[in-house]
Amino acid sequence: MPKTITEKSKKKPVADPVRDAEERCGGAFIRKKTVSPWEPWISRCTTGQFAGLDGGYHRHCGPTAITNLILTLAGRYGYPDIPLPDEVFSNVARIGQKMKIYWNTDILGYFGGTYDILTELYIRNCLRHFRIPVDKKLPDHVSVRWHGLPSGIQFLRALDEGKLLYLQLYLHPCYGTHHVLCYGYTTVHSTDSGGQDKEKNRKQREIYLIIADGWNRRPRYLRLKSRGLCNFFAIE
Repeated sequence: MPKTITEKSKKKPVADPVRDAEERCGGAFIRKKTVSPWEPWISRCTTGQFAGLDGGYHRHCGPTAITNLILTLAGRYGYPDIPLPDEVFSNVARIGQKMKIYWNTDILGYFGGTYDILTELYIRNCLRHFRIPVDKKLPDHVSVRWHGLPSGIQFLRALDEGKLLYLQLYLHPCYGTHHVLCYGYTTVHSTDSGGQDKEKNRKQREIYLIIADGWNRRPRYLRLKSRGLCNFFAIE
């Protein structure tokens, strides 16, 4: 996994999409629409809360995102015997290390973390470990489907259909190469001429993905147009 931009990056996570749009475009903006069906159950554990477990962890955004995925699914569907977050994370990290998909090391900021190409296999094995059905032959199984370099329309369609997205970002200006959980989106619209697209003479609209970014315990937002290179796994 390439070098990851940390919380100390000059580009900070977006906490308020309205304010971000106003600073970016000028003029006043308001929220018009929010789609977030997973909100009541979403888990927002952070890499910081797990960093000191089991002797210490490095570059563990992948195991943290999978931990949030498991806890979110358990909250919504009531899977039994799901332990507390620390134990879920320790098991997830151990599975990744055993499969040689997660490497608990950070060599010069370039080697370590989750092997992106095998992330789907990693997710599936972790779900099976906690007895969350992922095999098609099982009733009420959880579907995990990969979407490579998805378009903005694919993001919105998947979220409108109620899917949870495990999102892999690459060289993002804020997050660098990072794994997060995306569980909805919100649109903001300009309310005056200051926020209008003057060439087309119409009010502007910005769309922000709602994410559990693994750095903050509160919702954070990712501007859809600035997502850069990414993949996601649609989970339902």
